[in-house]
Amino acid sequence: MAGSRDEKRLREVWEGWHTISPPMRKDYARFVELSNKGAKELGFADTGAMWRVKLRHAARRVLEGARPPVGRRCSRST
Repeated sequence: MAGSRDEKRLREVWEGWHTISPPMRKDYARFVELSNKGAKELGFADTGAMWRVKLRHAARRVLEGARPPVGRRCSRST
């Protein structure tokens, strides 16, 4: 869905999801409730806050891995 621009296909997917998802609503709400409770017990405001911290750390590791070590950096001669 994220990359599609086919309006007909997007509508089919949207309508299909809204047809099959109602029975899952209560279970998903309970999952979110438990997930937020666990995140709060770990000191976060909610699950989203916990995920954002983890994503920032992961992004930092990726970016640090993309940089060459200090002694290996290219330098420009002027």
